[in-house]
Amino acid sequence: MSISAMADTALEIIERLSKIRSADGYNSDIGLNAYWGTVRPPASVKEFFVLHELDEENVLEQKQDGSVRLRIPYVVEAQTGCDPAAPAEQGHRLVADIKRAIWGGGQQLTGNLNDIRYAGRVIFPRDEGSKLVVVQVSLQVTMTENLGAP
Repeated sequence: MSISAMADTALEIIERLSKIRSADGYNSDIGLNAYWGTVRPPASVKEFFVLHELDEENVLEQKQDGSVRLRIPYVVEAQTGCDPAAPAEQGHRLVADIKRAIWGGGQQLTGNLNDIRYAGRVIFPRDEGSKLVVVQVSLQVTMTENLGAP
């Protein structure tokens, strides 16, 4: 059973990202460890992604029937192992995996999802001695919600 249209939107993004597995031609296995809104997964988990929902930015359109078009920013944070001498290389691969999972393969938008737009990325400098790279990919999602039946 659906929690809400907004939750369904987040779950659609998580479903797409959960397909990121090296066995399926991706550069990483972050799809094996999916988190939704978690501040930080357990330290024992080295390869993962977290979908963070940010505040709704605005109402694009509200109709008399209570339906609205909302724009919601999301951030996909992901971590995987890297060569400490070249972390940016794996960082770029990780960003590419996320882009491919969300927009690749002619995927159709489902349910109340109207649009998913790319809004930028960050490849963070790794901590001294770390063999992990962390990236963030920002998305702008437009969806329709009925305020009377969210």
